[in-house]
Amino acid sequence: MRGIGDGNSHVRCRTNLIVDRREVDNLINVLKRESGLPFCESSPVLETDMKAQEARATVVGYPMSPNGDAVAIRKHSSDPWTLTRLISNGTMDAATAGLLSFLIQNRATFMICGARGAGKSSLLSALMFEFPLSQRILTIEDTIELPGEKMRKMGYKVQSMLVDDRMDGDSLSRANEALRVSLRLGESAIVLGEVRGEEARTLYQSMRTGRAGSSILGTIHGDSARTVYERVVHDMGISPEAFMATDILVTLGSFRDRRTGAQSRRVSEVAATTDRPGEFADLSGNRLDFSVPVMRRALASSVETEEEARNEIKARSMLRGYLASMGGRWGEQFFSPEWISAANDHLSRMAGRNPDDILASFRNKVFAETGKDMGDGS
Repeated sequence: MRGIGDGNSHVRCRTNLIVDRREVDNLINVLKRESGLPFCESSPVLETDMKAQEARATVVGYPMSPNGDAVAIRKHSSDPWTLTRLISNGTMDAATAGLLSFLIQNRATFMICGARGAGKSSLLSALMFEFPLSQRILTIEDTIELPGEKMRKMGYKVQSMLVDDRMDGDSLSRANEALRVSLRLGESAIVLGEVRGEEARTLYQSMRTGRAGSSILGTIHGDSARTVYERVVHDMGISPEAFMATDILVTLGSFRDRRTGAQSRRVSEVAATTDRPGEFADLSGNRLDFSVPVMRRALASSVETEEEARNEIKARSMLRGYLASMGGRWGEQFFSPEWISAANDHLSRMAGRNPDDILASFRNKVFAETGKDMGDGS
């Protein structure tokens, strides 16, 4: 159950919904029929999407589950995740959101790391709404979790690639083949639901040779930038030099309140790779280091001075902080991706202006369209 104490904490509760054996069997039969995927003793795991319920189901059967079939259903958020929603629930502060938005706009390569349940997919989804509408996006997933359908309705050019058991080969070879195909589809941002072994080698080889095109975003298990580096280099066999094609590693942590048992999630580290393999610069806590490769490249590609880039990051932070505050006061419609798109469009129209002037102008725009502001409530 989420929303215990604040918008970002949650506790585990025992359900009072009890299903009998027949109901479980009926559910499994429905999942098999609608997915077209096998589920038997030789293939005892079934993972599929429940589109009507906006959920993901995982079924484990005999012999992997010797005591009987087990079903887990993971409900997706009914509202798309955005950076403003993550600010509001305490996952990150506005300064971090502004920096991440700036880096997405400048085609940085991201790895989002954390333990299972830390919120990696939520942040990955939120970052996708920071792309400009003109950006072509390719997503690769084994189950549909990313907001491709919502983005298409907003006018984004999103191509979703689903990699599941209906394709030949094992899961790693299927994902690797999907990545190879996506790299041949031209200048697109590539969003990977999870970065694993074989496709990691293909991905890093492509980034190092310049064939990966635009931004790369993906999630990976690990509790820090250093841990991810060790895993990718030593476990996956990627060279230290190739790993440095990763620009930014964002780590999400899960923290438990000892008094209530509630857990909360928040960004614990934003790290940038440096010119020295295996060494990272900490960009957490509004530490802007323009000496790291990704920031140098951003300045060069945008023809901005360091001061102009700082002002842009500040403006992005202020706009997202304002929308988060508006959502907290007036309702969750201000957390929507449509308002993120409006904020980005407004910023582009006022490029080079003072951040305070940009925010004041945007507040006037919001008030003109909604009749709401953070003032006296009139």
